[in-house]
Amino acid sequence: MTADFSTRRHIGRPRLVDLLLLAFGLTALGWSALAASSARRDLETVRAAVQQFHASAGEEEKRVRELEDRRHDRTDPLARQAVQTLASPPPRILADLEPTVPTGARLEALTLTYGHEAVELELTLLARTPETYDDFVARVERSGLFGDLAFGSENRTGEMKVTLRARYRPEEGS
Repeated sequence: MTADFSTRRHIGRPRLVDLLLLAFGLTALGWSALAASSARRDLETVRAAVQQFHASAGEEEKRVRELEDRRHDRTDPLARQAVQTLASPPPRILADLEPTVPTGARLEALTLTYGHEAVELELTLLARTPETYDDFVARVERSGLFGDLAFGSENRTGEMKVTLRARYRPEEGS
């Protein structure tokens, strides 16, 4: 009996199971390659979208900064008028005007016009005597909150009904 101790292996025919496993492995490799290729394309698409988003976000950020700068621009007439309205609401103006009206006088009408520089007041005052009216004018001037007084026509006999124009500037009186 002779024994073959050679190092060479004897390769026989592949078994059916081995062939099926090889086919399954090659199919899985093919599907994996397709999935990786598809994922790579998706990644590139997403990267391009992110770059485009960053570019547009930068433009929008710049636009927002410009709008905010314009919002805080005190030379814009509409902005100044809005600031004037917020800084001097009617209840505040009435509260500042109330101490200037002496006993014996009453405010009959008040019109407020919000301008760019100040609030324009047109008020009609009914005073029992010319002295009461003079007291009112002196108080308004002393308050420092009202300036540019313009007086209407006066009849200094008996009761006086006078229309005055003034500007309300709270920052000057404070």
